[in-house]
Amino acid sequence: MNNRHLERFFLIIMVMCFMVFIFNNSDTTEETRDISNKNSTIDQKTSDYWDITNLIIDDINPSCNWTYVNSTYDWCSGAGTWDNPYIIENLTINPVGSGSAITIANSSTYFIIRNCTIRNTGLSSEDAGIKLNNVNNSRLQDNKFVDINRIGIFLKNSCSNNTIVGNYLFEDYPYVSFYMRNGIYLKNFCNNNTILNNNLHGIGRFDSYNRGAIQLENNCSNNNIENNIVNRSMHGIYLVDDCYENYLFNNSVMRNDRKGILISTFSDCNAILNNTIHDNSDGIYIEESCEVSVVLNNTIYNNDNIGIYFIDGCEYSVIINNIIYQNDIGIKIETYSQFCKYFDILDNYLASNQLYGIYLDAVSKVNLWDNELHGCGFLIDSNNINHHREILLSSNNTVNGKPVYYYVEKNDLDTSDFLNAGQIILIDCNNTFIANLDFSFCSIGLYVYGTHYWGYGSFNHTISNIILQGNSIGLFSRESHNIDISNVTAKDNVDGFSLTDCNYTTFDNCTISYNSDSGLSLLNNHYSNISNSFALYNKVGFYISGCEDCGIINNIISNNAKDGLKLNGGKRTNILGNIVSLNNESGIHFWSSNSNFHLIENNTISYNKEQGIYFNYDCHYNEVMNNTIFSNEMNGIFLKNDCTYNNITLNQIHSNKDNGIYLYDECNANNLSFNQIYDNCHHGIYISYLSDSNIISNNTISKNCEYGIYLYYNSDYCNITGNELNDMIYGIYIYNSINSFLCSNEMNLCGLFLAGDISELGSHTIKNSNLVNQKNLYYYVNQTNLNSDSFLNAGQIILIQCNDTIVQNVNTSYGSVGVSLYECYNITLNELISSNNRRYGIYLKESENCTLMGNKLILNDLYGLYLSHRCKNINISGNLIEKNLRNGVQIRIQSDNNHILNNNITRNERNGIYIEESSGNVIEGNIIEYNVNDGINTLYWCDYIKVVNNSLSHNKGSGFTSNDISNYNDIIANQIINNTKNGIYFIYASRFNITDNSIFNN
Repeated sequence: MNNRHLERFFLIIMVMCFMVFIFNNSDTTEETRDISNKNSTIDQKTSDYWDITNLIIDDINPSCNWTYVNSTYDWCSGAGTWDNPYIIENLTINPVGSGSAITIANSSTYFIIRNCTIRNTGLSSEDAGIKLNNVNNSRLQDNKFVDINRIGIFLKNSCSNNTIVGNYLFEDYPYVSFYMRNGIYLKNFCNNNTILNNNLHGIGRFDSYNRGAIQLENNCSNNNIENNIVNRSMHGIYLVDDCYENYLFNNSVMRNDRKGILISTFSDCNAILNNTIHDNSDGIYIEESCEVSVVLNNTIYNNDNIGIYFIDGCEYSVIINNIIYQNDIGIKIETYSQFCKYFDILDNYLASNQLYGIYLDAVSKVNLWDNELHGCGFLIDSNNINHHREILLSSNNTVNGKPVYYYVEKNDLDTSDFLNAGQIILIDCNNTFIANLDFSFCSIGLYVYGTHYWGYGSFNHTISNIILQGNSIGLFSRESHNIDISNVTAKDNVDGFSLTDCNYTTFDNCTISYNSDSGLSLLNNHYSNISNSFALYNKVGFYISGCEDCGIINNIISNNAKDGLKLNGGKRTNILGNIVSLNNESGIHFWSSNSNFHLIENNTISYNKEQGIYFNYDCHYNEVMNNTIFSNEMNGIFLKNDCTYNNITLNQIHSNKDNGIYLYDECNANNLSFNQIYDNCHHGIYISYLSDSNIISNNTISKNCEYGIYLYYNSDYCNITGNELNDMIYGIYIYNSINSFLCSNEMNLCGLFLAGDISELGSHTIKNSNLVNQKNLYYYVNQTNLNSDSFLNAGQIILIQCNDTIVQNVNTSYGSVGVSLYECYNITLNELISSNNRRYGIYLKESENCTLMGNKLILNDLYGLYLSHRCKNINISGNLIEKNLRNGVQIRIQSDNNHILNNNITRNERNGIYIEESSGNVIEGNIIEYNVNDGINTLYWCDYIKVVNNSLSHNKGSGFTSNDISNYNDIIANQIINNTKNGIYFIYASRFNITDNSIFNN
């Protein structure tokens, strides 16, 4: 007989001897601890009942010993002998929240307490319904405990040969501050007691300390805990601190919040037999150097975590003939901080445990024989080869009726070594060929493990034509290299494939679908490739973390619940030729720091619910090129949080619901070039929040719903060169950013707009080589006495802090804004045509003493003329301002003392003239007719307005409307006729002079 079998033989012999001892102990102590067989037949009183507040008996104190109590009170009878014990029964005891109800101390007299109702005990830590201190030979039977504030039944300090039977301990309100912490509690050398047929419910559920409905603590031994029902408590049965040789038999332990049975801290030689344990957090939990435990013939099911769990320093134990099903893990033995070893796991039936049937974590000297597993399998996890060498996992263990093959340090295995395999576990094996097998519902179908780092361990495996279905992990490998995986189907697992520290692995033509976490997970794998495979309907299609020099090539990655492909860190992954579509988050997501030097090329990325490609946090030097990225629900490409030096070129990016390319939050020095970006629902390229020094060059950006290129909020020093921008609200919009360089951009049916402080607006370098509708874009800063030669063939004009300049006979139509003046003085705009612009015909901000005369401002998408913020003494005369899609003239925010004279302002889609928070403006001699809303509309503190000699007629609103707090307006000698609503309408206005107007037919 070899050493392994000898160890197993002696362990079983030792455990069987222990079992004989336990059973013999149970038999020899029965007469002593159970006054029972004789005295349980003593008639119980049925007529007399008493109510008292408490009962104290101390048999060494003559004033309250048994003799005194028996002679004094009618409710105590008997003689205190084995055949005629004292009997206390039919009492209702209520100590009114102070102290224990019954306290008996220092007694070896035979007595019975039965059929009593005990309630409302005190709040001190040892207050109890019944408290026995150094008491032997009692029987506590059929008592009811309600509203107990600390302990139901408490035995302490060398209580022996007591029987606790048939009691009902019920906590009805476990959420209140005062509730039963322990139901039956034995502490300090309480031995040879029986706890039998009791019903405990709701005990200790919300205490901050470990509490057992039945609890033994500190050297309580040789106790029998039998046939109890323990329900909805914190722990069901709890043994702690050197509680040994106890016998837990035939209990029903269910629905407890934490452990069904918890045995802890040097509590050795306990037997757990024939119990039914279900719907707890854990079933049986044995921890901290508990040796020689026997777990036999139990039925354990539907616990949230683990059915049977040994952890930390547990040794020389057996787990035999249990039925264990529908837990997360059936049996787990784990070394956490202290080593576990010497276990026999025999003849158990395990079924449908969700993660694993039997899980050994860094343990050794374990024998597994004749276990029958269905719908789950084995996990043997350790990076120490000696642990694996000392585990005997016989092939007479079965998974789904098929043998389990566990090979350690074997070479040149082939299909003949895996006949009809239910599960395969390979430890430090080399040159293996596995094919044509079905590993379904076996926890981990294939487990290929190397116990050494790169250069040692496990090499050269070929895995082909395998089905992996319904497992926690279909194929798991660690520190194994040169694995070729082909034509494998992995579906309905938690993870389809999980490989860690495995180099030179290839996946080809695999179908990976409906896995509830990752379809394929690679962690710290290098020089590996995934090709020609399908990743469909997983949580994440492929999850790649910390991998270098890998390839993801020609795969279809679609309909996954989160990201299609997620990469966390790593370098130099080539992502080529994949179709990535219809994923519920992003198509390709680079997450966390140091995702660098990747190549993403020739992929089609579409219809994903979030980003097409997402770089999130500290991703650098990546190449994104020649991809087609369209119809994603957010951005085509999104860089966020310090992603720098990335190269995004030659991509087609269109029809995305947000932006084509979006850089956010310190994404600096990226190169965005030669892309075609069109039909996105917001902007073509959006760069925002401190994203500096980006290069945007030679892109074709067309028909995005808002802006072509948008620089926002301190995105400084960007180079925008050689782009073609077509048919958008703004071709280029720069907001609160400085020192941009614009050169050789062509804008058709759109133009450039600048916003922010004047110092920001003048900081840019904008060359005349920029074109708007094939004509020059002129950008002048701090210039004086510019003349007609300064504006030859102008498509758009921007003047910043310029003075004493005349611009005339220029056509700046079909752009975004025809002419813009920022903080300019004495500028004359004469006989310009600025029509059909996507925003404004002429735009002024903080400018004074300018003249706008004889201009045609027609069919602009917002306003014909817009005076924005502090524009003063502007002379607006003789202009044709019509058919603009909002207001003809808009004047806002402290734009005072302007003169609007002799203009034709007609057929605008809102108001003819709109004035807001501006005073002293003169409107005289204008034709203001046929506007869709009001002829003139003023809002908020528009004082000293003069409206004189205008024709305010045929407007679909009112001729003149004043809204909210405007005063001292003069409305004189106007023709106000045929307006659809009112001639003159005002709210909260006062001191108006309304004279000599013709007001009729409104």
